[in-house]
Amino acid sequence: MELSNVGGLFAALPIVLGTFSTPDEHWYEPADHGILTGTISCPIANGNYNIRVRVFKGGSVKAISNIQPIVIGSTSVIANAGSSQTICGIIPATLSANNASPNTGSWGVLSGPNTSSSQFSSLTNPSAQFTPIGGNGTYNLNWSISNGLCISNSSISITFNPVPIITTQPKDILDCEGHIVSFNVVASGTGLTYLWQRKKPLGSFSDIPVELNVSYPTPGAIRIQNVGNSDAPDGTQYRVIITNSNNCSITSNAVTLNVNEITSINPTTTDVTLCQGANYSYIVTTSYPSNVVSYQWKRWSNPGQWDPVVNGGAISGATTNQLIFTGATPTESGQYKVTVVFHSTGADCNVTSDSRNRVLTVNPLPTCSINGSDDPLATSSTGNIYLAPAGMSAYAWSIAGNYASISGVTSSTATITTGITNNAPFTLNLTITDANGCSSTCSKTVTVNDKQPPTFAPPGPLSFCVENIFSAEYLTTGIKINPDPDYYLFKHGDTSLDLNPATFNDNCCALPNDQFTIRWEIVFSSGETTITGVGQPSAYVISGIPADFKLWGDGITFATRIHRIRYWLKDCNGNEAVVPVEQTITIKPRPKFI
Repeated sequence: MELSNVGGLFAALPIVLGTFSTPDEHWYEPADHGILTGTISCPIANGNYNIRVRVFKGGSVKAISNIQPIVIGSTSVIANAGSSQTICGIIPATLSANNASPNTGSWGVLSGPNTSSSQFSSLTNPSAQFTPIGGNGTYNLNWSISNGLCISNSSISITFNPVPIITTQPKDILDCEGHIVSFNVVASGTGLTYLWQRKKPLGSFSDIPVELNVSYPTPGAIRIQNVGNSDAPDGTQYRVIITNSNNCSITSNAVTLNVNEITSINPTTTDVTLCQGANYSYIVTTSYPSNVVSYQWKRWSNPGQWDPVVNGGAISGATTNQLIFTGATPTESGQYKVTVVFHSTGADCNVTSDSRNRVLTVNPLPTCSINGSDDPLATSSTGNIYLAPAGMSAYAWSIAGNYASISGVTSSTATITTGITNNAPFTLNLTITDANGCSSTCSKTVTVNDKQPPTFAPPGPLSFCVENIFSAEYLTTGIKINPDPDYYLFKHGDTSLDLNPATFNDNCCALPNDQFTIRWEIVFSSGETTITGVGQPSAYVISGIPADFKLWGDGITFATRIHRIRYWLKDCNGNEAVVPVEQTITIKPRPKFI
């Protein structure tokens, strides 16, 4: 509002008045006769008012303005700057004053480290952001609402407190299972406190409770023992919340605990029993294979002593992730573990599989043997017995070849029945399994030979009379026979003593009779020289010349003589009965002359 012609001394004086209730009242006394300014508040009610100003100086009126009519037709909005705030750090504060509409609102800084209006993102927006450019401290802000005449003011304070400053962030750590690690943070500020948090894999950050493996040796440090356990597994993240005396906090970077560890040894079976000759292996897996510097498998030798395993014999891979047993023997029986050396954040470290030791037992194979005749078996023979070692839990016999059959295939005794083919080999196989489940196999090659002599029937009965006399002389002393044929003359070509091939019988050799050899002899009961021959008697020869032979009779007492003829028959495989087949030859005498 402008009041002019004040006592003729002041013209066009902008006067902002205080609260008033009558049109004629002393409002303001300036320090000198300069420009008069002030603030007018809304009257107590709407209406028409005549306003004039009396100017005092030294207790006396120096000027009086002309009457200025004004009309108050609307109520002004009462300003509300919102709530005071305390903020940690130099960050924009969002203001929350009331809306000035339909009036005009304006922000201002009453006091603080810096009073520039440029700290507001907007001077007229009740939700403006205030960013202190004067740093930490308390800023008093004013929110003013005006309807053109009436003005309402409201103030708040915003205090910006400092936050702790992290000068050294914690760092990721790589170490070996079972070791001790420490994470450290360095921060500045007053009255600092530290709260460490942890996030396990697949989990979320939470405060670390009191645990035996966790301690805090110095402010800003956390010490973790036995890393790799269930409270500090590989991949666990850590961070720390640092709070100062103003209760302002800052959270450090999240860091990761990486644990070099043996994750498994496969197979996972602790105790394994093998049979000699089996193949087997152990494979160790780790959390970070690329960090591995070396592997060394070890074997228990004495209490507290583990010796390095070396390659050789059945063992290979002693310094790799796979320990291999090829054709294992009882010598390899024992307890095994592995030591793995890793790269880490500091010096190289190692992990030993003490909690995953493996016990390997290699049982010897049973000694397989087949006990029985080493001589060839006879064709068409039965009851040929072969024995396996006693005390086994299982037996399995078999035959390879077509010249024999077997019974008792699951017992310790096998009985063989042979075929009829001469000089026919077969292989007798045996597998035995002992109480440990270990098996071994052996075999024996057996030949089937014809050992059975042929059978036959001798001719007979054989009976001959002595030869006829040629002449006789009757003398006083008796009768003289001339000549005196006291024998039966068996002539070459006579078949009466021959064997009949139709009676030949052999298990292996077939007819005709040229596959058989005949041998014979005639033993005389009267003591004459024995006659022997090869072939049929009808083909008897002497020095290659066909010959006859005599079958002696009795020309003295004229008794009947009985001789024996013996036959041997040899088959095509050389089998000949030890005891010959005999037949008697009866030689009858001629009548006696009396």
